[in-house]
Amino acid sequence: MISVGILDGAGATEARRHGPRYRLLTLIVAVCIAVFTGSYISHGVHNQQLSDVQQRSVLDGPLKFNDLPISLPQEYVSPELVSRAASQELWDRKVLSGKRTALWCMMNSDNVQAGTVTRETLKNTGWRELDQVPEQLSNDWHESLGAADGLTNTANEFPSQWDHEELWTDDQDRPSDAVMGNIVNGEDGYIIAGTNYGPLVSKPTDVPVWMLPDTKWTDIVAVQWNQYVAGSNIKRIYRSNVVYAESRDLMETALEKVGKSGDLADLPLWPGIDFTPGKNPTKTPMKPATEAFMGLLGSSHAAGPAYLFIQYRAVFGKKRINKIKLWKADKEAQEPIVNMLVYAEEVR
Repeated sequence: MISVGILDGAGATEARRHGPRYRLLTLIVAVCIAVFTGSYISHGVHNQQLSDVQQRSVLDGPLKFNDLPISLPQEYVSPELVSRAASQELWDRKVLSGKRTALWCMMNSDNVQAGTVTRETLKNTGWRELDQVPEQLSNDWHESLGAADGLTNTANEFPSQWDHEELWTDDQDRPSDAVMGNIVNGEDGYIIAGTNYGPLVSKPTDVPVWMLPDTKWTDIVAVQWNQYVAGSNIKRIYRSNVVYAESRDLMETALEKVGKSGDLADLPLWPGIDFTPGKNPTKTPMKPATEAFMGLLGSSHAAGPAYLFIQYRAVFGKKRINKIKLWKADKEAQEPIVNMLVYAEEVR
C-alpha cells in the first residue's frame, strides 16, 4: 500500500553491502505502514483522549493529537528541556524515531482518518463563536508578523474566535474556558493562527479530563475555513510570536543543523531562514537540511498544520507542507520574537 521508492533497483549484492542502511529503511517503511494502519482502523482523532501539550510533546505516540497552543505563558519552561537548544533525546524523538515519518507519510497517503467536526458539533459541545472579534485582538494576531511577505490583506480576512464556555447536554458537560482565535483569508490563501488554548490547557483544576470535549485546533480552523471561505486554495499558515518553550528549542536546534547560530537572537529579520524536505526526504542517511526540516515539522507549531491537511482534505484538498520559514520580528523585546510560516502545496 505504501511505496517509499528508495529500494528500487538495489540488487542482492548491493543490499548485502549496505545491510545496516536497508534495515533502517525497512524500519522507516514499517513505521509508515503501522501509522497508516492505525489511522485507518482506529476510532480516529475525535475519539482520542486529549493530551496536554504543556506536559508532553506532540507525537509521543502515533495519532495522539494534542491541543496546539500559539500563545503560552512566557514563564513556562518544559520540564524535558535543560538547555536552550533541544536536548538530543527530544530532537531524536522528533526526527529519528519515526515521528517525522508518520507526519510526512500521512500527508502523502490516501489512507488517513478524516476529521468530522462541523459547526453544529462545536455548538453542541459547548463552544460559542463571538459575534464579532474586537479589531484590537485581530491586530494583535498580526503584530509580530510585521510586513512579512507582503501578501497579507486585512480587507479579505475573516477573524473568528470560539470560546468554550457553555454547558452542553451530555455526560461531558463542563465548560473549560478554552479559547480558539484565528484568521482565515481565502482570497489570498492563508491562515493566521492567533490565540489558541485548548480545553485541557484551560480547564479549571477541579474539572476532570473526561468531562472535556476532544476539540482540537484543527477542528476549529477547518470549521472556520469552511464557513467563511469554502472552496478556496490554502497556501500558507502564519504562526505569530511563538513562545512555547519546546518549539523554540527545536527551532534553535534546526538552525544549528544548517550551520546557523542556535541563538534565536541571531535569527535574521524577514526573509529569515527557509527549511525544506529536499528532493528525497525518506532517503537515509538524512542530509542535515532534511533533518532540520523534519525536526521543525514535529514541533507543535508545524505539526498542527500538518494534521489540518491530513484530517480535513474534504475542506482543503490533499496538501502537504513543503517549506517552513523562521524569522525574527523587527521589534524590541526581552526575548526574541520569532514567527513561523508554513507553506503548503498540492499532493499529486
